[in-house]
Amino acid sequence: MEVDRYDPQAATVEHHMALALGGHHVRSIMRAAHRRCNLSKNATHPVSSSTTP
Repeated sequence: MEVDRYDPQAATVEHHMALALGGHHVRSIMRAAHRRCNLSKNATHPVSSSTTP
C-alpha cells in the first residue's frame, strides 16, 4: 500500500515549538498531527495558538 504524503489526513511530525521559531528537533517536543492541522499552524508560537487563556 502506498501512502500519499500530500494527503491532508497524512501523518506528519509536529514540533510543540516550531523549528522556525527556534524550536529544536528533539523527541520530547514532537507529536503526530494531520498534515492539514500541522500546516494550518503556520509556525505560530505555542502560547499564541493555544485555546486556553
